[in-house]
Amino acid sequence: MKNLAKKTNRGFTILELAVVIVIMTMLSSLMFVSFNTARKNNRDSKRVSDVKEMQGALAMYYRDWGTYPLASAVTAGATFASGTITYLTPWPANPSPRADGNCPNEDYVYSAVTLGSNSAGSYSIKFCLGATNSDIGAGTSYAIPDDILTCVPNCVLSCLPGLDGCGGTCTNVASCSAGYTCTSSHCVKD
Repeated sequence: MKNLAKKTNRGFTILELAVVIVIMTMLSSLMFVSFNTARKNNRDSKRVSDVKEMQGALAMYYRDWGTYPLASAVTAGATFASGTITYLTPWPANPSPRADGNCPNEDYVYSAVTLGSNSAGSYSIKFCLGATNSDIGAGTSYAIPDDILTCVPNCVLSCLPGLDGCGGTCTNVASCSAGYTCTSSHCVKD
């Protein structure tokens, strides 16, 4: 006996297809946002790692030479060396895109605090994070020997010529905004 049941080929309705398309669009949008956030966080983590690596190389340089290099000796992407000693290959460059959050589109800025024409007694490395990372705040920060300082808005310091008011080592009187204290010639949060 033959099976007399009717065969029906029922497809999806337009409403069912529309619901599936809307759900897939929402999921892909969420994945895209999460992916971009993760990429920004990875760039900030790389920036912190780069700065700590630069601080280590500068500490070794200081140990060997008793001074820090002048700014002309440090170039992003180039080998940081003196004589036959290589300290860092290459000197890190700020990952792209650089303008995360309120950060400017610029590379790390190394500044030497000069003691004379051929030597530097301190340094600062200006960098910017798009979001708070670990204990380093979002925005512009400065690496100095043995520390990383988040720049305080409206910080007023009388510094050596050529350095930003919140970076480097300052030799004169410093005054900080309310809620901040001058420590090691820098304004840090109480």
